[in-house]
Amino acid sequence: MTGKASRDKGARFERAIAAQFKHHGYQNAERQLERRRDQGDIQGGPAGIHVECKDHGTLNLSGWLDQAHTAASPDSLPVVIHKRRNKPVADSYVTMTLTTFCHIIKS
Repeated sequence: MTGKASRDKGARFERAIAAQFKHHGYQNAERQLERRRDQGDIQGGPAGIHVECKDHGTLNLSGWLDQAHTAASPDSLPVVIHKRRNKPVADSYVTMTLTTFCHIIKS
């Protein structure tokens, strides 16, 4: 896949994830257009959650989580939402560390 096609695929997935957040009550959720180090791929989603979206054929969970941890601000919890092959966006996986999961369920 070319660079542009890959970027377009990623942008479509990010828009679909923002739509899922809207469906679940986060009406301001949208794809983050301005790429800054401390912002995830989605803005206006759950407060305190840094979201990285991945739509790749090959899984790289460790690398993606490392990216999310590096990019997240100190007061946000990093998660990676990645597309399941041949499944609707609503069935995507969410990957995070156990520490992040414990912070989420505690709040």
